[in-house]
Formats: sequence, structure tokens, C-alpha cells
Amino acid sequence: MVELNTLLRRAFALAMLDKFAALVAIVLVIAVPRAGAATEPTGQERAWLIHTDPEARLEISYPADWEVIVAEQRLGPGTTWSPLILDEGELFKVAFRECGDVRWPGWYEIRVLANNDSLSLDAYWASFDLSDLWDRSDSDSNLAGRPSKTWIRWRHDSLVREHLLVTSNRAIHILYDEHNSNDPAFENHQEVYEHMTSTFKVLLVTGLEAPATGR
Repeated sequence: MVELNTLLRRAFALAMLDKFAALVAIVLVIAVPRAGAATEPTGQERAWLIHTDPEARLEISYPADWEVIVAEQRLGPGTTWSPLILDEGELFKVAFRECGDVRWPGWYEIRVLANNDSLSLDAYWASFDLSDLWDRSDSDSNLAGRPSKTWIRWRHDSLVREHLLVTSNRAIHILYDEHNSNDPAFENHQEVYEHMTSTFKVLLVTGLEAPATGR
């Protein structure tokens, strides 16, 4: 009887060990990435390029696997999807778009606008349609080492972060998603947007880049 009990205990112990081994195998399969599985690069893992436009007098870093789209003048009647076409009041427009087969490509846009009346930063910002301003989100900021404004707009099913910098004869307007529940890679895109904004520079041209001091 004693020997039978001993054999039963040993059989039970072996069965438990088998179950434990199977559980460990399952955990390893889940936790360890498969060889060749695609992972989204972040931070220092990502390769960056520098986009410089002497005519628009701006410079910015962007991901090497994104494309640069420069807007063109409208040549005839009809409408074309922005930002490939310059809208009224825009002197220059460039967008950076994530390439590849992705569900929701990253998007970062820069507009250079005319400031013919030499409006101040606050006056130029007030000229925007701010009916969709999100929860009094406007605040004074700093962009490219200069005083600027930043705010958030509600756009359909997403929130868009915007920045505005004004000089004596032009204004620079930057837009990118602040929050987008449709974007499965939003956290990664947000890191890209923040890095791009931190690298943005205004290229100085003597006599053309004085700070706006108008009304």
C-alpha cells in the first residue's frame, strides 16, 4: 500500500512538471519576438534626414523612411487635395508623410504664410478661425528659439496641435496630431512629431527676418 501511494505521488509530480514545462513554453512563445518580425523604430534607433529649403528659409529633421511633399501652385480651375496645392495666402507648404503599407501614416505639415501688414504674434493668431479651439488650450511658447503660440484644435475625430511663429513679413504655421484614436502607432508618431518640432529652424536672411513688432 505504501509503495502504491509512493508511485501515485511520483506520477502526480511528473504530471505537474509536464504542465509547468508546457506553460513556460507558451510564455516564451508569446514574450520572445519571432525572427524577422517587424518592429517600429523609436528614439535613437530611427534614422533621420534634414530637409532644408532656402526659398522658404526653414530647416527640419524628419524620419528617413518618410517622404517630403512640397506644395505646387494651382495651375487651373478645380480642386486638388491639399497640401500638394498652395491655398490662398500660403507662400510655401511642405508635408512629411510616412511611407509604406501602414494603416494610418504619420503626417507633419509646415505652412509659410504672408504677413504683409507686419502683424504681431498675438494679432496674427487672432486672425485665425478659432471656433474649434480645444478647451482653452492656447499658450505662449517657444519655437526655433523665438516667441510663438501653440494651441489644440478639435478636428472631427482627432485633436491637432498647431504652432505659430511670426516675423515682420511672414508667419510659420506647423500642424500635427495631438491625439488620434484611429492611429494604432500614435505614440510612436507623437515621438516623431515632438522630435521634428524640436529640430525646426528658421534660416536667417539679413534684413528679412526681423521679429514682428506690428499691432
